[in-house]
Amino acid sequence: MRILVVIEDDINIRNLVCEIFEDVDEIKTIGYSSKEANKVIYGNIPDLLLIDEYLHFSEMEYIVNNIKNKEESAKIFVISSKTGNEAVHAKKDLGVDLFITKPFNPEFLFIKAHEILDIMIAD
Repeated sequence: MRILVVIEDDINIRNLVCEIFEDVDEIKTIGYSSKEANKVIYGNIPDLLLIDEYLHFSEMEYIVNNIKNKEESAKIFVISSKTGNEAVHAKKDLGVDLFITKPFNPEFLFIKAHEILDIMIAD
């Protein structure tokens, strides 16, 4: 079973991600709560976590470390409206697999998820 968790305050982006990954077994969306995210992630480490950059960095760092410590194969994508090398490098150092800037091309996200995870392809 493939699990996708989306932590994003913009409901339009959450809905778009759900459409892009409609063939995933289980998608859990979280508005903007690190406490809720930790509850969801605690029992079910996702295969892919999409997390909004604007979650407080310390909270995002805790969530990312929590996931990576429990399941090294879990992949983490950060979606951000920030650009620049400093923002990208800080996330890469944290263990983020992909940094995506807003606005993003939905097809790009879909393709990158397939490249990195080799998931969501019909059997």
